[in-house]
Amino acid sequence: MFSPVGQITIAREQALIRGEIIHGQFGHVQFVESKHDRALDPGPWPRAGRPQRIQEHLLCVCGSRLNCTPVRQRVENFVQEETPMAVSEFEMNQFYERPPIMCDICNKQVSPNSEVWTCENGRRTVLHSVAYDVCQFCFERYARGKLPHPGQPGHLSADEEEEDEEEDDDEDFSDEDFNSDVDSSIGSDTGISEEAMTPAGLTSGRFPMALRLRLTPWKFFSPPRPSATPCGAAPSARRATTMARSPLQQAVLAAGSLAASLAGRARRKPSEVTLDPKTAECAQEISNALAMVKEPTDPEMVKDVVQALAAFAKMRVLHTEVLRVFRELPADAWQEMPSDMVVEAVSSYAQFQIEDLEFNRFLADLIASRSWRNLRDYQLANLAFAAATLELGPEANLYSCFEAAFSKANVSRMSSFDLCRSLWSLARLRPEGLGSVTPSAKALVAALEAAKGKVFGLSLAQALWALPRLGLAEHMEGLLKVSGSVIVPDASLREQAEQLEAMAKGCENIGLQAAVLNAAALRYVQAQDMEKCDQVLKVMAEKDLWTPVSYCLAERVKSRVTGSPAFPGMRNPGPRAHKYVRALYHALSRAKPNDISSALMGLEHFSRTSKKNWLKFGAADEKGQVLEDAWATKATKTKEGCVALEFGTFLGYSAVKIWRQLGPGAKVISFEMDPEVACLALNFIEFAGLSDAIEVRIGQCEELVEELKEELDPGSVDVVYMDHNQMTYHKDLAQLQRSKLLSRDVLFAATQGLKPGAPLLLWQLTQGHEAGVWSQLDIVSCPDCGFRRMEDWVVLAHGNAAKTRSLKRRESPQTFPPAPREVLLLAAECNLMRWRTAKGMVDEKRWDEFVQHVRRGMEKVGIKSTKEAWPQMKWLREARQLEYQRLDY
Repeated sequence: MFSPVGQITIAREQALIRGEIIHGQFGHVQFVESKHDRALDPGPWPRAGRPQRIQEHLLCVCGSRLNCTPVRQRVENFVQEETPMAVSEFEMNQFYERPPIMCDICNKQVSPNSEVWTCENGRRTVLHSVAYDVCQFCFERYARGKLPHPGQPGHLSADEEEEDEEEDDDEDFSDEDFNSDVDSSIGSDTGISEEAMTPAGLTSGRFPMALRLRLTPWKFFSPPRPSATPCGAAPSARRATTMARSPLQQAVLAAGSLAASLAGRARRKPSEVTLDPKTAECAQEISNALAMVKEPTDPEMVKDVVQALAAFAKMRVLHTEVLRVFRELPADAWQEMPSDMVVEAVSSYAQFQIEDLEFNRFLADLIASRSWRNLRDYQLANLAFAAATLELGPEANLYSCFEAAFSKANVSRMSSFDLCRSLWSLARLRPEGLGSVTPSAKALVAALEAAKGKVFGLSLAQALWALPRLGLAEHMEGLLKVSGSVIVPDASLREQAEQLEAMAKGCENIGLQAAVLNAAALRYVQAQDMEKCDQVLKVMAEKDLWTPVSYCLAERVKSRVTGSPAFPGMRNPGPRAHKYVRALYHALSRAKPNDISSALMGLEHFSRTSKKNWLKFGAADEKGQVLEDAWATKATKTKEGCVALEFGTFLGYSAVKIWRQLGPGAKVISFEMDPEVACLALNFIEFAGLSDAIEVRIGQCEELVEELKEELDPGSVDVVYMDHNQMTYHKDLAQLQRSKLLSRDVLFAATQGLKPGAPLLLWQLTQGHEAGVWSQLDIVSCPDCGFRRMEDWVVLAHGNAAKTRSLKRRESPQTFPPAPREVLLLAAECNLMRWRTAKGMVDEKRWDEFVQHVRRGMEKVGIKSTKEAWPQMKWLREARQLEYQRLDY
């Protein structure tokens, strides 16, 4: 818990702290002048002679301060860490009465009326392999070398402890057994005398700090003490370690310190940590230490590897060597690993979303083979979420495993955040065709409904998605009443319109509010409910919210409502408008109603007015020309009335272009997950006069494709265009192929093959082309959205209509050879770059360099561009000379 030092040196002679001189063996104590005291007592005497009060600052082993905090405040900090949701007053009072804080030296629950010494880094640093909370009783005894008064508050009473015994009574070894085991072996191993091992010796300075830390039971509140010694090592062997650390351990501690700086008082920005030279330094040291490791079997090294992986996962940095060694951990090491370490390992690995099918099968079997009854509730939620993120459900019967674990857990103590994640995880892991509603799912829903405060954002979306898939759709209405309005999955057009009306009430910007209400009116028109449409238009007129789109809609449906403001309506979105909202109103103010060309030019003009207004349209500029030529060619070869699917509507720009090239009679179905962005697209499409030809569906692509299977005939989709999440391109294409919706000569198009990159799609299409699924595969190199040094690839794949094609492989793309590991890691890097861009860590220059890194990685596995579409070829030559300074290792 504390840094190892000898007798404390006091800089000033007889410095008094609360009337006594501090002596102790368990921390760096720095004596500094209090600025507060200096302000209160300037004094007539010179600075050197002024009496001063001294403050103490004890440093944790991670280098951060240990702060003395009232237990009540510590509980509030803990609750704030555990859940971003509001906690009811009743629940907080329960926490105050029985604090969920354990002393990590004596393993006792702290008293509600005492104080606790806590590292300011919090619980998430990997450096606290021993503890981070110390009660006042243990602090007085070990840090100051004195026994506190028996009546001093610090622990729960004996009666209170007895109530908690049953909860903590698990397969862990007891402190008595542990100490006796160490007592019988540690002296012979290190030459420590028996006298030094007595309680008096522990506080007298004759017992080395490293061994005192090893004697401290390895238990802290988050994560909890493991049920066995890490990786099966004997307690005496593990704890009787010398103070000297190996280079690997030192580098791992450095990485953990950098990761810890993202939290606590430091609160460094992710960009600061990722670009910190110390990050590169410790990453290189870890690489050097692991380069010679083929199969780590030493328990300490296994622990170091897991801690390194956790540290880099927190920093969002991909460390290839750590992942290699982590993947090659022997099965015995995994089986002997404590449960909480397995949770940390799997959860950290899941953050990189590496689609290594073989290793994922191993993890699925590992999770299914172990018992998780001793995990804390949030750890169980973390493990289930990691398994669902890695899609481990099909590999093993993990649903039954987690169903049993959640049924034994006290879900009533879980936060709303963890409850929603747990429901989502169970729904993702649930096998198809399972009809009955399980008890654990019911318990999770009941706990969520009993939780006080609103559930919103991603957590609400997870719960609403999961409930109907768990057979609990009847609980959705109750959750919405207390949580606000969103677009519920599987809602009808009329229900969507009602939800959009409710959503408009929460819009802070009047421009967005008007666009959402316009979208609600459009949904009522599609539902053939003209009366409701008129009601929405009337409400908008009363609030002066009519826009040019409102006038277009009113004219189309022959509404008798008088608009306000007067024609052409509101064309200024007002203050605090998002860039997407401003782009829509810019187009409305410059374009003519029902004029496709002027509408498209309006969005393009906004994007080019300044760098702040730049919008990434995948179907614009040189890439747009390549796509338009392909769609136009397809239109000449396809019967009238072809159907196109678009993944990622955005503002409706590319959907309008697709329809224009396919010609009258074509039908475009576009998927958009963000309801507000979908509303903006609905406004743009209505203004362009194409609401009857372009259908915007709101929801997740995976679910919307399943809905289409019930509506469209097999082989009815002629064109597919993807410009959404590049990390799911290959999965969405595989789902389409399994659904049999694609025509035999379908045209598949996708942009952004290099930026941010879709390596797994490129690999899948290449393998399909070699197997005869695709008759032609073109990978066209283009400048990305007008940037002369940023290369991107547009992918065009033409279905093989010949009868000799491999139908089995066409319908089952999983039979292709799996992507090599270098492609998997490259895909993970692309995903990290998307995250870093959202955090403002990547500028144009770094993107220019990164796409060349992706291109070279694909060329190593034989995938290259087949065509070029650059205004000037020297731009391409200049771009391909760039070198990328990696942020990953």
